[in-house]
This record gives sequence, structure tokens and C-alpha cells, in this order.
Amino acid sequence: MRRSSIPFILATLLALATNAQAQEPGPSPDPLPGPGRSLDLGIARYGVSFGNSSRWTGVRINWSDRDVQRVDGLNLTLWRPDGNPDAVLRGIALGVVGPEAAEIHGIAVGLGGIITGRQSSGVAVGGLGIVTHGSRNGIGLAGLGIVSGGEMRGAHLAGLGIVSERGMRGVQLAGLGIVSQRDLGGVQFAGLGIVSEREMAGANLAGLGIVAQSMMRGLNAAGLGVVAQGGAYGLNLAGLGVVGGDRVAGISAAGVALISESDMAGLNAAGAAVIADRRMTGINVAGAAVIAGERLSGLNLAGGAVIAAGELNGINFAIGAVEGGHVARWVNVAGYRVQAPVVQGVSLNGIRLKTDALTGIAAGAYNRIDGTQRGLTIGIFNYAKRLHGVQLGLLNYAGNNRPPYRLLPLVNAHF
Repeated sequence: MRRSSIPFILATLLALATNAQAQEPGPSPDPLPGPGRSLDLGIARYGVSFGNSSRWTGVRINWSDRDVQRVDGLNLTLWRPDGNPDAVLRGIALGVVGPEAAEIHGIAVGLGGIITGRQSSGVAVGGLGIVTHGSRNGIGLAGLGIVSGGEMRGAHLAGLGIVSERGMRGVQLAGLGIVSQRDLGGVQFAGLGIVSEREMAGANLAGLGIVAQSMMRGLNAAGLGVVAQGGAYGLNLAGLGVVGGDRVAGISAAGVALISESDMAGLNAAGAAVIADRRMTGINVAGAAVIAGERLSGLNLAGGAVIAAGELNGINFAIGAVEGGHVARWVNVAGYRVQAPVVQGVSLNGIRLKTDALTGIAAGAYNRIDGTQRGLTIGIFNYAKRLHGVQLGLLNYAGNNRPPYRLLPLVNAHF
């Protein structure tokens, strides 16, 4: 996914962070002291400092930080920092507007927001947002959004969105959206959507949609859709559709359609259709159709049709039709018809069986075998070009019997 396609929350939050850093400092009520100008109550930079001391350990209180190097302990900044690109704050950083530094480790609280250039770790609480151009680790709480230019780990809660350019691990909750430009793992909840531009693993819940541009593993549930451009493995639930660009395996359910552009395996259910472009294995249930582009194996149930372009194996039931492109094996039951070039096992159809070769038992209104029948057919009319077995029905035709035994009522046979 290109950056231009990231949801609007990314643009909003980045703009907020950029504006906070780019604004020229307005006139303050008092002149700002230069770096190192302060009233210090302590020894060897330990104790209590009032003013813009560049290095301090203990308690430091200043109007607006500028060119600070390092503070260990409690740092209280009353106004917005005036350029702090190299500052390292360890301990407790408090700001009426918000602390800003290269690194903040410990507890950071800002009524406006918190901004770090390289790294942020520990507990961070921002009235509007938390922004770091590097990694973010720990616990974060923001009224609007949390943005990390590096990897994000820990637990984070934002009123609008959470965005990481280098992946997320942990627990993330956002009112609107969560976006990771790399791997996403852990537990995520978003009111609208969750997006990972690489792999997604863990438990993910979204009001509208969940999208992974690579593999998806774990528990994924969305009000509308779950989409994995790679494979989808685990438990995937969607009100509208689940789509896998590669293999779909595990338990998957969708209100309308479940689709795999490759193989599908496991327990799969959809209100309308379950479709795999290649092979499908397991238990598959659909209100309208179960369709496999190649082989279909297992227990397959459909209100309309069960269709395999290749082999059809297992127990297949459809109110409409059961169709195989090559061989239909084991048990096939259809309200309308069973059709495949080769049928082996038990075939039950309401209207018609059509095949070139039958081995086993078939029952239905009209059983037509255009090649060889080996076994038993039961119906109103049974037709076999070559019969090696028994036909039971009102009329029975065996093409390899001599006249007048080709067409007989009730019973016909050839051994």
C-alpha cells in the first residue's frame, strides 16, 4: 500500500505533529533564558533547579525548555518547548502544553501532546496526541491519535487513530483506525478499520474492515470484510465477506461470501458462496454454492450447488446440483441432478444423474450413463450404454443387451 492510500487518520495525525514542531514560537510573557541559565539549589547538578538548566538530576522546573541536554528525575515545563532536538528526559516529564525531546523514558504527561524525535518509552499521556519519529514502547493514552515513525510495542489507546510506520506489537485500541506500515501483532480493536501493509497476527476486531497486504494469522473479525492479500489462517469472521489472496485455512465464516484465490481448508461457511480458485478440503457450507476451481474434498453442503472443476470427493449435498469436472466419489446427493464424467460410490438425485461411467449405486428419477454402468441404478427411467449390473425402474435400457432385452420394464440386467 502506498502512503497516499493510508486512511485519513494518518494524514491528520502527522499534520498535527508537523504543525506542532514547525510553528515559530510566539512571544512569551517573559524572555526565555538561554541554555544553562537557571537558579540551582543543589550541588554538582543535583537538587532543585528553576530555569533552563541544560543538565540536571532531581527536580527541574522551567517556563520553556530550549537546547536541553539531559534531565533525570522530575522535569516540569510550563510552556511549549522552544527547540529541544537533543534532549533526553528520564523519570517524569510534565508539560502544561506538552514535553518535547529527542528521547523520553519513564512517565510523560502533556495536556496538549507529547513529541519525541528518536524514542519514547514508558507511560505517555497526551491530551491531543503522542508523536514520536522513532520507536514507541510502553503504555500510551491520547485523546486524538498516536503516531510512531518506528516500531510500536506495548499498550496504546487513542480516541481517533494509531499509526506506526515500522510495525506494532501489543495491545492497540482506537476509535477509528489502526494502521501499521509493517507487521502487526497482538490485540487490536478499532471502530472502523485495521490495516497492516505486511503480516498480521493475533486478535483483531474492527467495526468495518480488516486488511493485511501479506499473511493473516489468528482471530480476525470485522463488521463488513476481512481481506488478506496473502494467506488467512485461524479464525476469520466477517459480516459481508472474507477474502484470501492465497491459502485460507482454519475456521472462516462470512455473511455473504468466503473466497480464496488459492486453496481452502478447514471449516468454512458463508451465507451465499464459498469459493476456492484451486483445491478445497474440509467442511464447507454455503447458502447458495460451494465451488472449487480444482479438487473438492470433504463434507460440502449448499442450498444451490456443489461444484468442482476437478475431482469431487467425500459427502456432497445440494438442493440444486452436485457437479464434478472429472470424478465424483463417495456420496453425492442433489435435489435436481448429479453430474460428472465418472461417478463412484452412492449417488442420489431428485431429477437426473448424468455420467459417462458409474461404479456403485445411483437412485433418481432419470439415471443416464452414456458409457459403462457397474452396479445398481434405481429410477423411473434407467439408461446405460453398456450395463454390467442391475437396473430397477419403470423402464430400463441396456445398450449391450440383445433385442428384445435392451428395453425392459421393472428390471434389466447384464453380467
